[in-house]
Amino acid sequence: MQLKNVEHITVAGGPNLVCHWPRQGGIWRWEEEILVAYIESPCGYGHLREVGHGQEGIWKRGYVRLRRSHDGGKVWADAGKFFDNSLPVEEQRRVLRLDDYRMDESGRHLGPPRREIDMRSRDAILLMGRSWCGEETEGGAGHIVRDNVAYCFRSPDRGENWEEVPSIIWPDNTRTVVELANNYLKAENGRLFCWMVGCGGIEGVATPGGRTYSPQLYASDDQGENWEFYSEIYCDADNRIAASYPHIVVLPSGRWVCFLGCWHQAAGARIRWTSMCVSDDRGLNWSAPRRIQEWSVSPFPLLLKDGRLMVVYMRRSPDPTGLYAIISRDQGEAWSAPQCLRDDTLDAGPRGFVDGGYPVAVQLDDGQILVVYYWQLDDAGVPWHGGRRFIGGTYFDVE
Repeated sequence: MQLKNVEHITVAGGPNLVCHWPRQGGIWRWEEEILVAYIESPCGYGHLREVGHGQEGIWKRGYVRLRRSHDGGKVWADAGKFFDNSLPVEEQRRVLRLDDYRMDESGRHLGPPRREIDMRSRDAILLMGRSWCGEETEGGAGHIVRDNVAYCFRSPDRGENWEEVPSIIWPDNTRTVVELANNYLKAENGRLFCWMVGCGGIEGVATPGGRTYSPQLYASDDQGENWEFYSEIYCDADNRIAASYPHIVVLPSGRWVCFLGCWHQAAGARIRWTSMCVSDDRGLNWSAPRRIQEWSVSPFPLLLKDGRLMVVYMRRSPDPTGLYAIISRDQGEAWSAPQCLRDDTLDAGPRGFVDGGYPVAVQLDDGQILVVYYWQLDDAGVPWHGGRRFIGGTYFDVE
């Protein structure tokens, strides 16, 4: 594999903003029009906790931001604030219509009337997110926390307008389900599938003895209004290995390939790798995961126009850190050596890893690839080993 015509751009950011996780937002493309979603928050960069990943960090002030381009990603404009996690809990519950739900005798959640949207349309998309506005529960040491709520809003017109009443993805197999970017596919029979990550506790809250992260598949037969548990993609019964950031690619043969970001529970999340598993019955049963790349975080796969598979990921530790890609010419059986797309971030530093990456990617009509991710450069104005977090983009061609 040889990378050519590599060009870096800035999609979003600012001196008083922290921008994270396109992998928890998404990317969509219609010819030259591209829509990107990510998590954004005001930030004074006075203390490291302001950029933390937990509820007391970016999520405390954060919201889902949309950016849109009409020229293939060269120029970007604000496309609105999608969901605001900084709102009071009561207001978040009102937006999600949580208190309008009731449970029938069969245990099915019944909610408010929904708008009819034909999700078979190419312009129709859905965007999932998370809110900590569920039921109150004991979080340890007398600390009260709230359960995660996973929601799904649909748009009939490329994200210009969104339905007012969302879907709620009720966890059927674990206590919590967490969403990810572009985590759905439209099957030929009209059924929708989405992949979530289940866990036995509350996402972002330490839960001793709780079930580890395990990717799951959900399905909808009513245009995305209701979602039901369909299958478990992977779960380590011994709770030794956690898996997150699943993403499914459907090969021309009809085989489904799911890529996973994995780590050992005992070693912490610093030591990570990418695995893949396959399904030959449209997601009902899955093979055991097979490791394909070490030192890789939040892998995002892309099926290229020529049939090759590409996976883009962040190497956060050990050095050399950076954004990398690997390629397979035989539908995932063998993989190329990793090639670095971008290496101007910080080294692993005193914490043993550098934050960044969480990429999403699309291939343009001319064959060029655009990867969108979050990034930081060394910044003397930031009082720790780090910089201001922004949303970056990288164009490149692959020979």
